[in-house]
Amino acid sequence: MRKINDPVFGLIEINEMESRIIDSPLFQRLKYIKQLALAHYVYPGATHTRFSHSLGVFKIAGEICNTLQEYDSDLFCNTNIENLKMAALLHDIGHFPFSHALEFEKKKERFDIKDLPFYFKISHEKFGAYIIQKSYLRSLLEENGYDYELICNLIEGKDIENLIFNKIINWELDADRLDYIIRDSYYTGVGFGKINYQYLISNFKSFENKRIVIDSKAIRDIEHFIISRVALYDRVYTHKTNSYFNFILALTAYDMILNFDYPSFRNEQELNEIIKNEENSKSLIELSDFSYMDKMRDYLSKEGTDENTNNHINYLLFRIKNFKIFRFSSFSLKSDYEIDLKKFKISNLLKALLSEYPDEIYIDIPKSKFTGYIPVSIPPSGLDEETLIRMREEEEHTIWIQHNSNPPEIFYRSKKTFFEKIHNLGITKLLVYVNKDNDELISKFERLREDINRIMQS
Repeated sequence: MRKINDPVFGLIEINEMESRIIDSPLFQRLKYIKQLALAHYVYPGATHTRFSHSLGVFKIAGEICNTLQEYDSDLFCNTNIENLKMAALLHDIGHFPFSHALEFEKKKERFDIKDLPFYFKISHEKFGAYIIQKSYLRSLLEENGYDYELICNLIEGKDIENLIFNKIINWELDADRLDYIIRDSYYTGVGFGKINYQYLISNFKSFENKRIVIDSKAIRDIEHFIISRVALYDRVYTHKTNSYFNFILALTAYDMILNFDYPSFRNEQELNEIIKNEENSKSLIELSDFSYMDKMRDYLSKEGTDENTNNHINYLLFRIKNFKIFRFSSFSLKSDYEIDLKKFKISNLLKALLSEYPDEIYIDIPKSKFTGYIPVSIPPSGLDEETLIRMREEEEHTIWIQHNSNPPEIFYRSKKTFFEKIHNLGITKLLVYVNKDNDELISKFERLREDINRIMQS
């Protein structure tokens, strides 16, 4: 066994095949993608990478498997455990530069993605599965007894026969979330994520091979986990300065991808040629933070480039906060309808300013959804089938607890938790970036602030 010393979890043991995957160029690329994009512009220590995060998820997934096996020795076979651990290790193999900041598939509301390279039109999970299926990793896995199709399904969160197996890395309290909350808290220094994860995992058990349930002894630890996640979203992931630089980064990257031949490979044929063997796959390093930063510097050296993009690149390269950031927030129901309605009203309110100053004022509502919206009561009759399916899926993905041998219950509905009262509340945050050198624009915006506040609080 090879041992890797992780500052968060200590020694992580990996076998020969896992070591082979880690040392491959496709996996090594993750060393050059920061976990939190530009969060180090606010929290200088937040320079940790998708590489270290993947190792952490791998370790926690293995510990969850061991706990569930102790509870029910017939739950998994050793082969499936090895496949699950490999899926945990590879779950972020398809991440784009700067992690979620350049995941345009989730930004379709703002960006027209039809002319982007095909891989920027899909999620990083789907791109990860694509890389495994089309690269030398597939044959490497098959030759060593792994089921690459199962691994890809686990990464994408697709339904598989063993539902519990899927939840270990696709659930509200999965290995992925446990690692990033503990790791992100550690590297940012905010201190929210000091979760007793070993005690929490030790209370995991299986129920009817359908879901993971948690012994009610760990209720306060579950609450600690959720509160830590809420706090990290508010303090770090949607921090106003962090959100500003990530927003400018997305605007710049969109321009660069469309107009500056970045990346150099654009279609499936070109990408497949790159990932077909280890030597060629070194070129995929182009999809990394460092390579993208180099591309931005190249752009500045060229003549006839777009002035607005030049300005944005300078903001990013030298951490220039050239926009005044106005922050509005409120506690409200986490329904997508409510958030979309507020967004629509505020966009209408600012429509004239957005039209008059297109490159000097931006609206941003960063994603702050920290847990699935669970209906308080049984859904009423008459709902359309799509809504019922969504509610059933959300119910399956939430956290269930069990007291002694009683039937499991949804954590948020338990009278033993204070989340029973507040589970359907969340923080809706609005950020407006206004060119700080345009006094006229700032004055016009200031006159609308009270109206924006009224909409946010409604």
